[in-house]
Formats: sequence, structure tokens, C-alpha cells
Amino acid sequence: MNTLAERLRYAMQVATPKKVKGVELAAAVDVKPPSVSDWLSGKSKTMEGENLLRAAKFLNVNPMWLATGTGEMKPSKTEAQKNLALSELMKKLESLNSDGELSEDTIKLLSSTLDLVSKVKEKQDEIEAGDHPAMNRSA
Repeated sequence: MNTLAERLRYAMQVATPKKVKGVELAAAVDVKPPSVSDWLSGKSKTMEGENLLRAAKFLNVNPMWLATGTGEMKPSKTEAQKNLALSELMKKLESLNSDGELSEDTIKLLSSTLDLVSKVKEKQDEIEAGDHPAMNRSA
């Protein structure tokens, strides 16, 4: 599965006890149904930040797998704990933001930082697995 749309459709059909409808995913992620339609059609090529974490949690899949196709589809217990911690952190940040205690720029910076941390973790996993291009160079 090479695209977000393919992974998302698969997760909605297979990863949960019953098939998930687009409107159900929209409600769980707190987006409008057209956003889910864009993800499923491939019009939107990426899903990031809180939307990614909420969708992955609702579908019980690894957010890294959902976003990029790397790693296992189902999160490990450790991965699930990390995802829960990130989700709780985002909720706290949103709460602070709704109270006017964080600027919109601060929220964007924190979201970008979380995305960057996720990408760094992905590269670390690739290196550890020997899948990173830097590991495939001949001496």
C-alpha cells in the first residue's frame, strides 16, 4: 500500500471490529466528512498532527504506518502508549489554546515539532533496520 488513501481504506475495512464509515471517521477525528473524502480519494496526500493521531487511535493502527506506510500496521504496546501520550499532550495544548494561554503560532510550532520528532523516529527505525540509504553504501 503506497498511498495514504490505500492505507486508510484498508484500515477502515480491516483494522476495526466492524467496517468504519467515512462519517464515523470524520466524527472521531473532528473534521467534516469532505476532509475524509479527500483523504480516501487521494486528493489530500497527507494527514498530519492531531488529525493523524486521532484517526490512528480510532482505527487502532500505528500512526507512522498510516502516514507513511512504514512499520507495522497495528501499534505495539509501547507505540500505543506513545500515541496516547502524544494525543493527551495535544488535548492539553488545545485546552491551553482555547483558554487564550497559547498563541496560534505557538500551537503551529509545537505541532511542527511533533511532526519532526515523528520523522526523526522514522529515520532512526530505518537505520536500525538497515533500510536507510546511508546504510546501503558500499565502502
